[in-house]
Amino acid sequence: MKVENILCCDWGTSSFRLRLLNLKGEVVAETKSDQGVLATHGLWEKLEEAEATKRFNFYLAYIRNQMASLHCNDAIDVLSLPIVISGMASSSIGMKNLPYTNLPFNLNGSVGYEVIVQENKIPILLVTGVASDEDIMRGEETQIMGLFHLSTLQEILPSKGLYILPGTHSKHIEIENGLMVNFKTFITGELFQLLQAEGTIAKSIIASKGDTIHDLKYATAFEKGVMQSKNGLLQNELFKIRANDILNKVSKEQNYYYLSGLLIGNELAYLAAGDQLKNKIVIGASDQLASYYNQALITLGLEADSIIIESAQFEKATAMGQLAVYKNYAQIK
Repeated sequence: MKVENILCCDWGTSSFRLRLLNLKGEVVAETKSDQGVLATHGLWEKLEEAEATKRFNFYLAYIRNQMASLHCNDAIDVLSLPIVISGMASSSIGMKNLPYTNLPFNLNGSVGYEVIVQENKIPILLVTGVASDEDIMRGEETQIMGLFHLSTLQEILPSKGLYILPGTHSKHIEIENGLMVNFKTFITGELFQLLQAEGTIAKSIIASKGDTIHDLKYATAFEKGVMQSKNGLLQNELFKIRANDILNKVSKEQNYYYLSGLLIGNELAYLAAGDQLKNKIVIGASDQLASYYNQALITLGLEADSIIIESAQFEKATAMGQLAVYKNYAQIK
């Protein structure tokens, strides 16, 4: 079946995004919602059904309902288009729990998905995620695939490097000649969210309005946090946030940036230790997160070995990875 467009669904734990994409990688239409896989799984559990097929169709029904929100040419019949789904949809709380694809993982789109053919003969390509002997990921593998299929990045991305994707669970992914060969996960974002929301430290930090990392007093607090992260006393440094507030040494807003620097620095510090850094570092994230990680790399003396992907380019990564999967499946060059 020859098609000119496909549907790309990025379904995370707490978010949903559906794009209509042409085969050039251009977004024709898109829709998004806050109904992630976790919320959908909660709705499914209320039905008290156990049959796997019914569960798959329950999730698929939501995707089909969201297709109605795609504002596109009436000549495009979205219900007849192939669908590529990545993220948490293939997890234990997703539409179908698929086993992970083991390392090494080829980034050409030839592995790491299961094909489910619908009653109307239209294929659904469900991306599996990747596992090493001691770590797992779902979603980031599609982003990494996409980066290597963006023509605008092909001249600047190293074939051998450490690709860092910051987020709730930050991934440090080792790439060698088109293969993902290893990765580590750091729960930096999750720790920050927990410390900001609960416990005594939460009473001593306040987020400043807007992104003010470039304000001198906040930048100084952030850089101090990065440097202190190297002393091996993370838990002690965390309590100092509370103590510095009680003793009126710094503002709650400065503490916010100190905490951010402390956690991001703790994540990256191993790269500055001894001969740990062997390859170029590539950062892919939103503008705000990328600026934080870039500043941390500068503070650690690693900026000469790093590349920051523009957020507008990184935004295209997931869809381009999904398109690579479809093209490989359909044998489109």
